[in-house]
Amino acid sequence: MAHSHRQDIYANQLDILFNGTPHSIIASLGVATILVAIHDGRIPLFSLSVWIFLLALVMGGRYLLFRRYRLANLSPVQGATWGKSLFIGTGLTGLVWGAAGLLFFPMNSISHQVFTLLVLAGLSTASLTSLAADYRIYITYIIPTLTPAIGRCLVQGDNMHLAFAALLSLLLFFLIQAAKRLNESIITSLIYRYENRDLVKDLEAERTRLGSRLSRILNDFSTEIYIIDLENLAVLQTNAGAAHNLGYTMEELQQIRLPEINTDLTPEHLATLLTSWHEGDQAPVVVRGEHRRKNGSSYPIEARLQVSHKEKPPVCVITVLDDTERHLYEERLLRQANYSQLTGLPNKKMAIRHIDLAIGRCSRRQTKVALLFFDLDNFKNVNDSMGHSAGDELLKEMAKRLTELIRRADIAAHLSGDEFLIILEDIKEVMDVTALAQKLFSTIARPFVINQREIFISASIGISIFPDNGDNPEKLLQHADTAMYSAKSKGKNNFQYFNQAMNDALTRHLQIESELRKAIKDERFEVFFQPLCKTESGCPVAAEALLRWNSEKLGIVSPMEFIPVAEDSRLIVEIGNWVLETACREATTWPEQGGKALRVAINLSPRQFRDASLIEVVSQALASSGLPPHLLELEITESLLMQDLPEIMGKLTIFREMGIQLSLDDFGTGYSSLSYLKRFPMQTLKIDRSFINDLEYDTNDQVLVSAIIAMAHSLNLQVVAEGVENQEQLQYLTAKRVDLIQGYLMSQPLSPQAFHEYLESAPGQTPQGTHPSATPLLE
Repeated sequence: MAHSHRQDIYANQLDILFNGTPHSIIASLGVATILVAIHDGRIPLFSLSVWIFLLALVMGGRYLLFRRYRLANLSPVQGATWGKSLFIGTGLTGLVWGAAGLLFFPMNSISHQVFTLLVLAGLSTASLTSLAADYRIYITYIIPTLTPAIGRCLVQGDNMHLAFAALLSLLLFFLIQAAKRLNESIITSLIYRYENRDLVKDLEAERTRLGSRLSRILNDFSTEIYIIDLENLAVLQTNAGAAHNLGYTMEELQQIRLPEINTDLTPEHLATLLTSWHEGDQAPVVVRGEHRRKNGSSYPIEARLQVSHKEKPPVCVITVLDDTERHLYEERLLRQANYSQLTGLPNKKMAIRHIDLAIGRCSRRQTKVALLFFDLDNFKNVNDSMGHSAGDELLKEMAKRLTELIRRADIAAHLSGDEFLIILEDIKEVMDVTALAQKLFSTIARPFVINQREIFISASIGISIFPDNGDNPEKLLQHADTAMYSAKSKGKNNFQYFNQAMNDALTRHLQIESELRKAIKDERFEVFFQPLCKTESGCPVAAEALLRWNSEKLGIVSPMEFIPVAEDSRLIVEIGNWVLETACREATTWPEQGGKALRVAINLSPRQFRDASLIEVVSQALASSGLPPHLLELEITESLLMQDLPEIMGKLTIFREMGIQLSLDDFGTGYSSLSYLKRFPMQTLKIDRSFINDLEYDTNDQVLVSAIIAMAHSLNLQVVAEGVENQEQLQYLTAKRVDLIQGYLMSQPLSPQAFHEYLESAPGQTPQGTHPSATPLLE
């Protein structure tokens, strides 16, 4: 409602602002007169004359603007123009008074300076009530009014003037806050005024509507009223509504009996209905049925029967309402309960019914039912970039295409969000399902034109078959859903038939998730460390923290298996925060190498990086552990940088300002780009192990690695090679001047105790092999 009255509210704000203009002008001129008089003889005449001229010019302009506003027939849509003019006038006034803070500030008289500061403070305070109706206008006035005086006091530099500057700054701050609160109060009051006015209008309209409805009931055709003789059910009296609805004349109605209108109300049925009714009862008997018109057609009705024994013979007063709207409403409710309101396709509830019926039919025919369960890949990006209305339009178009794609006997359903289902009956060969899945991909691949923009999207499809994968709708849907998530895990934009291995994988996934929650609670995780060593000397300069999990129930679980589960379940944030705190605390206990402390490098998952509390968590980990920020290195992936969101750049900048080192992990596995290497504040680039594995004999890897090293060094980035496992790889990387190496050639990941022993015995030269205290554990 506030939005619909935005222009009216702003027009009221302008009224408040312009109404205060005369008083503001008079006050300004009066204060200026006193100020000039007090400083008589202390200010150069020329400067004083210029200031008075400017003040008079601005005040005159504001007065003319006020007169024009009063004479104009203001419409709400013109508010922006008047507001801009007032904005300029108020800003100029602030500048003139700001100049007074510099002009009326004689160096040889502290009392005159104080008087000028008091005048400016008083003007700023007094203007609060007249200008706070528009917060921006008040800010435009007060900042140029007080800022020059604050600056002048700061320039003086002595304690007294610094105190003046501090007091004026505090006054400026509190006036701005007060203006904000007063402005919110004014706007809220205006909103309430218009809401109350609209409410009064609505109440008046409702009263008029109710009066009109009563009039229609009594005099028009929507209500039928009958007075019936209970002995022979003859119509004794009726109204125009009954005659109109039934198609009879008033005279004809008085010649017929009630059963001719309502065949259900026979003497016997009516007697049964009224058996429990006694004289004095207030509640009528309510029945529903149909009335038959003169032309033979019928319509649904709701009848209220009231008996009166005061009449001889007793009569029954029947009030009848046409129940057509209720029937239509029930039909609408039925449709809403069974169909998607957005796409018009059957919803999940109706789809389950269709699957159940299809299973019954195909069981008798000994054929198959196929479910194609799919959702749209990266559909969230459409909503985020173009808005939910664009996403809704895409879903409607998708529903239309599905309807055109399938056979008449098949069903397309919209389950929820961007999830759809196709139910295929009478399938004899699985290849027919595959053919439809291929057609579905072709249908989805065509561009969707939304808001004059082409959108390309794909789908991941899961397929289950009756009776092969289940004998009831719930099981078939569950298995199709499982197959769809398998398709997503295989890179999206493909289809997968359900098999038991998928179910096993899902069960394993759920089991890992459950055990992860217990592990977080019981702190069952461990952090191992793998050194990063100088390429030429082999001296360790840093160590990467690597998470390990020995589950009480599952045993040792590979990070490659449990990290994706933690990501999907959002547990990765809590786990990552624990790793951060633990690794920072452990790093403070490491002995120095070559007279220098070692850095600890910690991976941040994309979900953890986007968490709103990350900066606070990192700061707390550093503070609680005592680890200097420059000894912490945060590793992030290319996929995170590819999103190029302002919040990502903001967090990276904050980390760099804190002194934390930033590293780009697994470089080369994503959309490797010079553009984000230049744009983001990285210090280190880590070449992914996939380029190092075959480096000694794969010329393609050698060319790529050489190019990455040269590119990184040209951008002043330190280069780390991951997965170095033999001397040939080390020799090549040394020749190419890689800065640091990491891998099993230097050391495998070590437990905290083993890593301590490694550091204590690490020579200044290149270590050979793995420290004997290390326990084998895959990275």
